[in-house]
Amino acid sequence: MALIPLNAFKSVATKLTTSSTLIYETPETVSSIILSASCSNYTASPVSVSIIVEKPTTPTPTQFYIVPDIEIPAKDVLSAVTGRLVLEQGDKIYAYASANTSVDFFLSINEAANE
Repeated sequence: MALIPLNAFKSVATKLTTSSTLIYETPETVSSIILSASCSNYTASPVSVSIIVEKPTTPTPTQFYIVPDIEIPAKDVLSAVTGRLVLEQGDKIYAYASANTSVDFFLSINEAANE
């Protein structure tokens, strides 16, 4: 069995599209703490963003909006998480924007081993 570090800091960066896209999934044997989530609109027009957390409930996963269709002004940044967001094993983060490749999305994550 491979050893899992007690704490691992990670980051995820992607350009959002108009399709809901899987951004991050909490791996087996860890809990994740989202330290920050930023959405940067680098265009000259306003763009809306949605961020969803999906819990692996049975028989169908359940989705919860943590950012429901929030407009980001042109050349501005949205700090999508205030405080910390705790994710359990199998939880997923999805995101999408109202315009393709107009928003950079960045997550800062601490993965902590479950014992």
